[in-house]
Formats: sequence, C-alpha cells, structure tokens
Amino acid sequence: MIKVENLHCGYAEKDILNDVSFQLPEAEFTTLLGPNGAGKSTLLYALMGFLKARKGKILIRDKELGHYSRPELAAIFAYIPQELHSDFDYSVADTVLMGRYPFMDIMQSHSPE
Repeated sequence: MIKVENLHCGYAEKDILNDVSFQLPEAEFTTLLGPNGAGKSTLLYALMGFLKARKGKILIRDKELGHYSRPELAAIFAYIPQELHSDFDYSVADTVLMGRYPFMDIMQSHSPE
C-alpha cells in the first residue's frame, strides 16, 4: 500500500504539491490524470524518491520512503520515462529484462522463463 500524508514538494523554492494526502491499495491499478502543470510528474518523482518532500510523509508498505535503500525501491517500483535518450539501442526485450535485475543474485543470469 502507498500512503501519502500532507505532502508538500516542488522545485527550487516553489511547491508544486501542497498538502496532498491519499492512499492506494497494493496490487491494484491506479490512473493519474490531470492537465499539464497539475503536478502528476512531480508526484511520481516524489513517490519514487527522486524528489524530496519538504513536508509530509510517504509510506510504502507502512515504511517511510526514506528508510528504503535504492535496491529495495527498485524491487518495488518500475519506471520508464516518456522520453528516453540513450547511447545504446536497446530492444523491448532488453528493456524488460533490465526490470528483473533487482530480483536477481549478483552472479545469476536470465533464464528463458
């Protein structure tokens, strides 16, 4: 479950999200809709830990976001930006396989399954 309590965050000195609170149950699909500039991307960046909250709390599975390590967060969240510029030409299969890395041992390789 994701729980957000009184979240304030933004960029530089400007808060984009002010006093946002909500709760999302685990293992359900949720849609985030809104006009340009409404704060959708800001909210997603905050939920993934890319953007720090100025005030309020983000809880993932009843644990504060700041108490997770990067590998732990990578095992919970998958993120592919709308525009991705890379020096390498990855196939769709390669991109999907990259999402499996947080679940593998250091010397483990992918299996056909």
